[in-house]
Amino acid sequence: MATGFAAGYLAPDSDPPGANDSSCRPSAEHPRLVVLIHGTAENARQNWGSLFPLLHNNGYCVFALDYGAPGGVITKGLGPIEDGVYILSDHIDQVLAATGAGQVDIVGHSQGGMLPRAYLKYLGGAPKVHTLVGLGPTNHGGTVSGFVTLNSYLGTLGAVVAFGNITCPARTHQFTGSDSWRTSTTGATPSPACTTR
Repeated sequence: MATGFAAGYLAPDSDPPGANDSSCRPSAEHPRLVVLIHGTAENARQNWGSLFPLLHNNGYCVFALDYGAPGGVITKGLGPIEDGVYILSDHIDQVLAATGAGQVDIVGHSQGGMLPRAYLKYLGGAPKVHTLVGLGPTNHGGTVSGFVTLNSYLGTLGAVVAFGNITCPARTHQFTGSDSWRTSTTGATPSPACTTR
């Protein structure tokens, strides 16, 4: 796991071994693609560096995307949640078209477990997704005090929290009651907040 995490820092925009192979074709044993979605302040390689080769070596077609930051930036998942939903939609359309598969299974961590809910509800994703697995998804939102507590354990308390909405809109978008949180859980169709699609 540490190797994959380190590789995510050294080569944040590269695909881990076994990931994003558009020549992969689903088998009878594994008929659906697996799409892995990283969490806030991570990238695909950091979050899933160990899982990619494990799934690939066991016969799965595995795909992942980075969202929430431009290429070359190590830490992703920072941008407006609405943008991430549209990036996910585009990504799933692309991998289904490239592989000829009919559906995907999604595994998402943290924000990556919440994003697909808006995709399923509002962007026509339901017929394209067989199973959604959320690992610690932010479905119920969070609070400033909970975030402060978490950051105090992680040693990143300070300006990151105080200016979180400027440097990382996704952080405050996941707070319980925010417009973006309501959209992804109970609200209206998301609209792109920026032009990062």
